[in-house]
Amino acid sequence: MSYYTEEISRNEPEYITEYGDGNEGAQRAQRPQGATVVCRVCDANIFLEGRSNQHVVKCHACDEATPIRPAPAGKKYVRCPCNCLLICKASSTRIACPRNNCRRVITLGQRDPSGSAIRAPTGSCRVSCVYCNEIFLFNTLTNALATCPHCRKFSSVGTFARRRSILLFILAAILAIFSVLVTIMTKPLPVLAMTCILGIEGSANKIGVGIIRNGQVLSNPRSTFNAPPGEGFRPTETAIHHRQQVLRLICDALIISNIHDPGTEIDGIAYTKGPGMGAPLQVGAIVARTLAQAWKIPLIPVNHCIGHIEMGRLVTGAENPVILYVSGGNTQVISYSNSRYRIFGETIDIAVGNCLDRFARVLKLPNNPSPGFNIEQKAKNGKKLFDLPYTVKGMDISLSGILSIMEKRASELIESMEYTLEDLCFSLQETVFAMLIEITERAMAHTGSSQLLIVGGVGCNLRLQEMAQSMCLERGAHLYATDERFCIDNGAMIARAGELMLSAGLNIPISKATFTQRYRTDQVIGLMGYWVQLTAVFPIAMNIASLLLVGITIWKMRSMIAICDRIVANTHWLSRTAMFIKHYTAQGYDAFQQTLKEIGSGKRIIALFTGSKELLTGKSWCPDCVEAEPIIDKTLADDSVKDSDIHFITCFVGNRETWKNPNCQFRTDKNIKLTCIPTLLEVGKKAKRLIENQCANESLLKEFFLEDE
Repeated sequence: MSYYTEEISRNEPEYITEYGDGNEGAQRAQRPQGATVVCRVCDANIFLEGRSNQHVVKCHACDEATPIRPAPAGKKYVRCPCNCLLICKASSTRIACPRNNCRRVITLGQRDPSGSAIRAPTGSCRVSCVYCNEIFLFNTLTNALATCPHCRKFSSVGTFARRRSILLFILAAILAIFSVLVTIMTKPLPVLAMTCILGIEGSANKIGVGIIRNGQVLSNPRSTFNAPPGEGFRPTETAIHHRQQVLRLICDALIISNIHDPGTEIDGIAYTKGPGMGAPLQVGAIVARTLAQAWKIPLIPVNHCIGHIEMGRLVTGAENPVILYVSGGNTQVISYSNSRYRIFGETIDIAVGNCLDRFARVLKLPNNPSPGFNIEQKAKNGKKLFDLPYTVKGMDISLSGILSIMEKRASELIESMEYTLEDLCFSLQETVFAMLIEITERAMAHTGSSQLLIVGGVGCNLRLQEMAQSMCLERGAHLYATDERFCIDNGAMIARAGELMLSAGLNIPISKATFTQRYRTDQVIGLMGYWVQLTAVFPIAMNIASLLLVGITIWKMRSMIAICDRIVANTHWLSRTAMFIKHYTAQGYDAFQQTLKEIGSGKRIIALFTGSKELLTGKSWCPDCVEAEPIIDKTLADDSVKDSDIHFITCFVGNRETWKNPNCQFRTDKNIKLTCIPTLLEVGKKAKRLIENQCANESLLKEFFLEDE
């Protein structure tokens, strides 16, 4: 039994003309139904059922075209090194490849190239797109991105995706570590330990000292300067009172709090920086500077309004409410927005507390315990409402007109017995409080808040709380109000605000511990410094960026890795041969011929494709060249040869003299390890199955196939 192989040439051209100009034999124009052809690129079998009239067919494995009929008259097929099948005039001397990742111009010249179809040149690979799973050719073996010509998306070739993923992962890890370090380093020490703050309040006629440890009020003593009836308190007299009482209050606060060593047990001194009356504020600032210097602890300037708000939130548990801040010096509707407290509405002249105090002086009401409290008690017995100006301008109110009318007509109305003192107190309260509730409801509607917090000295008024509660019930909101312990100015509220500021890293040197009479609520963020916001936001932003980077890296590792089917080397033209390898080494031409004889003596045929004798018998047994070989026909006609004996047939294609060439790489003195050729990977798998099926005795193949050590 003879054996037929295709010639192997090491000097193939860069392109190959698949067929001539259409003058081939007529026997190649027709194919039997159900026949198969071998792909000229990947050697896969292509079934021609229903496609025998086509000129070319597409391989299901590599998506490349293979001709099955001659080129039209005057035309010829040319296969580019990228495996793209081109058609041009038979007389053409140049042709360009249309593929985006190739675009090479092939010079055909006046010669007619001969030889078998070639695979991709050295350095080429087929890439399977991870998006559409289509296979396309990529010309370089460098690690890079390849554009899929089908879906126009990018896939990575080689270790490009792996290297990029590792780089991104390392970068994400560095950012994450840096973010953690920034988070820890910008987190002040008082937050990590128990924080104890002493607060000093002295913005008006009350001097108070409070101590808070981790949100718990330990002590909160205070003293009030009461002016004679019909008079207000003067700043100088109030400052004298504060200087006389402040040291006693500090000692009382330390004793009540059971603090024996303030220098080690207290973490900071908070004082009221403003707004307020100048002389009383000066007393508190001087005392705070003295204590901070003596005890060597941080000094924290606090906005009086913020102190009221933060203490109210602590006591009531309100989360993000609209705040109605009503006191002797301030009347504001406030809400927290964009990292600061913003004023939505306020009085455009005098505060509601000032209005009540001056009205009490008109009526000669006592200042003890407070003018506002005495007006509230009188108003409970009022029955008749005196018509007063109701001045609401947008979100702001005006109270000076109401006070002017009361100052002019109060005595006249009382003397005429038309209205009693209680009626006037009742009328003043109802009118002023109605204006406050109106602008507060507007602010709640604007912000969409369902919480209302009332703070400030006037917030102790039960009638104001009752009107606010009625409004909240109609809106489905919740009212939060504090009692007189924390509504009225006190040192604990300053300590609470100082505790929060110290936890944010806000403290000042003693040389900058000043006070100011004008210190609006919405100015606090600017005076605190934007670097505080940066240190608070930067770690969060870095952590978010790190998480996003890690997520993108993981996603890219999954989506960018493309599958390289096989890498083809053009220095080894081993197409359509009978050399099956799987971790074996060819020993040379002589051993190869001897093995073929032994296999042939057993009447076993190595075939290019498997099939029945009926399919193989005849003059078209080779689907590639449609030619017959007498020896094979004779073997197929032998009745002793069964279908199970036919395993593989190789066709006579190419130059047979290659095997006789003394420089042939498969001669005895030219050993080669075929497993290093990626092109033969699939062939090797088939060879392993062939050997496992014992189509030839393994002992007969030992001279040809030797297992690697």
